[in-house]
Amino acid sequence: MREKKYNAENLRSIPMLPTMRNRGSETVLLIQDNVPWRASADNPLGADVAELTAQGKKYCIIGSSKLETTDLSQYSAIVIPSAQTQGFYDRIFPAGTVHSKLDEFVKHGGVLSANLADGGSGEGYGGKWADYTFIAGVQHVEEYSSDNKIADSTHPIIAAIAPCVGGNCGLIVDFGNYNDLDGWKHASHGYFTNLPVGTKVILTDANNQPVMIEYMYGKGVVIATLTTVEWRYVGGTGRLPQNKKLLANEFAYQDYLVEKRKPYIPTEGDVDLAIETIQCPWNLEQEIEVQGEVKVFVEKYKHSEGDCQGMKPGKGDDIAFTLVFGNYGEFAYVAPASKPTLNDTLKVKAPVNLKLMTLHLAADYKLYYGNTSKEVRVGDVLYGAIGSYKLQLRKYDTTANDYVADFDLPPHYIGCISMLYQIEF
Repeated sequence: MREKKYNAENLRSIPMLPTMRNRGSETVLLIQDNVPWRASADNPLGADVAELTAQGKKYCIIGSSKLETTDLSQYSAIVIPSAQTQGFYDRIFPAGTVHSKLDEFVKHGGVLSANLADGGSGEGYGGKWADYTFIAGVQHVEEYSSDNKIADSTHPIIAAIAPCVGGNCGLIVDFGNYNDLDGWKHASHGYFTNLPVGTKVILTDANNQPVMIEYMYGKGVVIATLTTVEWRYVGGTGRLPQNKKLLANEFAYQDYLVEKRKPYIPTEGDVDLAIETIQCPWNLEQEIEVQGEVKVFVEKYKHSEGDCQGMKPGKGDDIAFTLVFGNYGEFAYVAPASKPTLNDTLKVKAPVNLKLMTLHLAADYKLYYGNTSKEVRVGDVLYGAIGSYKLQLRKYDTTANDYVADFDLPPHYIGCISMLYQIEF
């Protein structure tokens, strides 16, 4: 909501916010100079603080003047609120471009929730980021709209599928004024331009221009909105109904992204798979015989689509492994009769299924399912409900005129198998 004049009689306010000192356990940083629009009935520090508290997040607050000297590496997520002062935006966008510390924070894997509706009333009256440039070159055009539309009904912020505590989350609908998107005396204060490739548009304005978006930058993620999320959270000036869902869903989704992006630390034994993520590496069990004066080796390497983004792979992502084996020695490894040279066990738990998209191995090798005659082929699906699959490598033997599991390894030899799966649920 933007008013031509700030009327202190109509809007309840509090003094400029003090810095809340980090005690070492906080994971979310709120950069806020003033309460967006007006204080919440739930918390005198405003809607963002109220919802962070409701969801039990560990957070601290700094003013924009402290950004330069604050170590951001200790945080997994940052929140920028709407309707701040001009001084705030000038410090967040020094020389007209987003602060390098925020840029680096996202680039190295952080999650940034940027509520960028400017030109608001209240203590931040008139503050704008105008022609400034946000992360990844994103800019915006000031244009007020009372009609917002759902562009992606499956997005977690709209569908409310991220785990949420506090009781304020819910499915976002578009059923007229105040329910949930339209009205509010202004539902959005502009639209985004110069979007990065791959940007997900979540909400649009009346002219189908993007007003809420999500995009990758480096290893991190930005959720940015020009909607008046805090205004509707507190019920405008107090005369409008409160609608907390959009801000609550945004913060719950932030948690989901943070959890998904945590680096995976391998542990022994089986890997537990969450409903929407799969962790790697798989539990591979190699069995290989080693004779005296024969230096046989095997190494396994795990890689996934999520590695490039600093996060765990999820639905639709690719996950792969490469198994490298060979013989460093001066003498050949002679496999005992009927003793397979190389077996791997792949364990996957429900509800994840893995579809084999690529299989690469030398022409004289084939991969089979255990001791069966069933060959591993592109398009095969490994069902998590089954749980465990044994894979057996076999090599063509000219004498037997067949592929055999008990194959020899010549000296100074290296071979490899590479498999790439797509995650399905």
